[in-house]
Amino acid sequence: MAEPKIRWFFIDDAGNLRGPADLETLSILVGDGIVTPATQMRREDADEWAAAETFFDFAADETPPSSPPPPKPPPLPPPLPRPSPPSPPSVPNVIDKSPQLTAVDKIGMSEAELRGLRGEDEMFDLLKRRLPLGGERGYRIVRNLMFETPTGTTQLDFAIVSAFGIFIVEVKNYSGWIFGDPNDKRWTQSLKGGRKFPFQNPIHQNFRHLAVLAVKTGIPQNLIFPLVAFADDCAFKTELPANVMHFGDVAEYIRRFKMIVIKPEQLTEIMEAFLAWDNAIDKEKRSEHVRNLKDAHAPASIHARNVLCPICGNRMVLRRSSKRGNPFWGCSKYPGCRGIREASED
Repeated sequence: MAEPKIRWFFIDDAGNLRGPADLETLSILVGDGIVTPATQMRREDADEWAAAETFFDFAADETPPSSPPPPKPPPLPPPLPRPSPPSPPSVPNVIDKSPQLTAVDKIGMSEAELRGLRGEDEMFDLLKRRLPLGGERGYRIVRNLMFETPTGTTQLDFAIVSAFGIFIVEVKNYSGWIFGDPNDKRWTQSLKGGRKFPFQNPIHQNFRHLAVLAVKTGIPQNLIFPLVAFADDCAFKTELPANVMHFGDVAEYIRRFKMIVIKPEQLTEIMEAFLAWDNAIDKEKRSEHVRNLKDAHAPASIHARNVLCPICGNRMVLRRSSKRGNPFWGCSKYPGCRGIREASED
């Protein structure tokens, strides 16, 4: 019986766990510069991690044995007919599924909604300019992809499909100072004058997108990479993970991934599936999706029985302002969560 092949796990430059890879694959990765002497590795059947140079001799420079000269090649065949120009891809490399809003549509939108749109526009422009599009090693971009989930619908700000994985980008066009911890349910935006606004942890928000996308595509979760992009004019005041960054750093971060993990022929299939999912969402479901988002922050009646916090999702408690006595809904997890909603008397 043949001995089982030894395979290896390793950590790439972006801090992602890769493998298992056999020796033949590792030799290719070494040649491409993806695996270096300092790359941390371990055998599949072991738990100890060490630098790659601990296991392999990168300095070896053996001269291959001499061999007789090759025989004279046969005559070249006649030239083949000139191929016809390639047909355009069945699915465009850039797809924008966001609603086309007129100036009249924007009149009734809040400043926060308009700022969010401007942030998405800026991110879209940066991705198109800084990522090579199409081909086996290029990228395909979908903006505002909506699809159904077991509990309703969800929407991705951006999905970037490539042979190196699928990247989902959550856009936060926030200014001021940003405070957050990867494990907290909420983060805080701090503006001039001491104004502070809590918001849902975008890492948790994007992970739910990742989990649903993995189930719907059948692509393993470790091949889908979530990113959170904040406006360039905000400042991070706490240490955040590597996948939380400013708008201007997103394309560079994505291009650090160099290992091919998705077959070229699958790229078009994934894009076609994305379009089919989005096209299956009718106008009523899209309207309901928007209503659900707005309802999470809309005033709730003082007679309501089950009001949920728009930040952490826990039940809210009816309270009254200490200064004016006005009723409002506050999160039951206060002071751990400071989510509030207006209370209406109807």
